[in-house]
Amino acid sequence: MKKILFILMALTTFGAVGVKAQVTIGANATPRVTLDIQGKPTNSAVADGLLVPKVSRSQLAAKTNAGAYPLTAGGTLVYVEQMDGSATGVVEKVTSSGFYYLVGSTWFPLLTGDDGTHNLPAEADGVIGNEVLDATASGGLVRAGSGTTTSPYTLGINTGGVTNAMLAANAVTSDKIQDGTITGSDIANATIGGDKLTAGTGTSGQVLTTNGSGGLSWTTVSSGGSSPWNVQTTSTAATANSQNIYQTGSVAIGSSYSSTSATSKFEVDGAATNKANTTGTSSVDFSLSNLGYATGSSVSVTNVKAGGTYSLAVNVSSTSIPSLTVSPLTLK
Repeated sequence: MKKILFILMALTTFGAVGVKAQVTIGANATPRVTLDIQGKPTNSAVADGLLVPKVSRSQLAAKTNAGAYPLTAGGTLVYVEQMDGSATGVVEKVTSSGFYYLVGSTWFPLLTGDDGTHNLPAEADGVIGNEVLDATASGGLVRAGSGTTTSPYTLGINTGGVTNAMLAANAVTSDKIQDGTITGSDIANATIGGDKLTAGTGTSGQVLTTNGSGGLSWTTVSSGGSSPWNVQTTSTAATANSQNIYQTGSVAIGSSYSSTSATSKFEVDGAATNKANTTGTSSVDFSLSNLGYATGSSVSVTNVKAGGTYSLAVNVSSTSIPSLTVSPLTLK
């Protein structure tokens, strides 16, 4: 009879609890939420708190894999105190002792503080997502701060900056580079050809010249830089001082021609000396010049061309006229 009475009392008790929408535990007070657990903070002899079930990692994995937790059990809280078995499958995120909660069929760590115990630090400054444990090694970023309210974790660019190896191909285009930030020291030697140089600072008819040491300047060249002399038998402009050249106009030498024009094809206002035929010997070669100077009583002149005009000065020690041999003629 006593046994039957106990069962009836238990059923009555559970029935009464079941019909109540909210429950208070620990005090005779109106519950403030669905389950209101009130401790005795002023009584040092009473241990306040909520002690959740404790399991090992392997036990938690076995229970979950066996279907002990239905899909409706999401949010279940346990304390894993022993790291036995392996962190795979439903317990792949169970990597250290602590509180874990269920989402679907996977257990996730319940963050308990910024002590490095779990995968992520606790929120410290009220801004979600700006705290990180560390930056990837050699990734170009560095972590700063201590993860507290006054010094939250932040990410910044490392001292070495972002290297080429960290950038994807074609990731940076010219429109992303600020004007005026690329200087000569940023450009490798022999990487820019003349076809890449801008002509924006020159004027019409000028050419870009170099001083041989890397200095470039715009220079005005007569007739736009073309030569007034052509290579003989052609209409090609001469480009070297070793070429045989000609022009169809007159050539004048001397300061007077700045205000007057030459009347001959070639004129010289001033003394002219031909070093080739001023040796002072008894022979003169007119293929070198049409001016000659010789000494002695017998002078030999060669390479006289028909129709040519020549001048010869002879220095003799006597008053007699020297004999003159002209190839192919002989004069006496």
